[in-house]
Amino acid sequence: MTKTTQKPESRTLLSFLTNSHHLKFICVVIFSLVVSVILKIIIDSYYRFVAPDNVYGQWVEIDAPSFQSEKLTLGQNGVFRNGRLIATQFDFDGEFVTINHSIGESIYKLAGTYVSPQLHRVHPPLPQQRFILKKLQDVKKD
Repeated sequence: MTKTTQKPESRTLLSFLTNSHHLKFICVVIFSLVVSVILKIIIDSYYRFVAPDNVYGQWVEIDAPSFQSEKLTLGQNGVFRNGRLIATQFDFDGEFVTINHSIGESIYKLAGTYVSPQLHRVHPPLPQQRFILKKLQDVKKD
């Protein structure tokens, strides 16, 4: 008498997916992964926008005559206004740049877009000033 061994029934992927509970679980996992990737992209772009490197550079006043426009340079070495050091440091919280200097405190709000950022002076309120990065000003003149 010969003995025959029975092979266990192999379950294919298709038969696994036919179970509605498994299919729902896979859909939830895929949806969660897609949402996670989208949130990661949004959070990364936000942190790139509010990084201190975004305010480093020479900011040139706009809507003022060229002979009278101020140049504000922000960097690791401090803050320069028209080439003169006015503060050795500044604070940036992602939205506001705060500069404490000899004549008081100046606060600028980062506005605009990631591609075309602007600084708007909030305090002191007068005279109103708006600045753009020098490289962007050169592009707008062309």
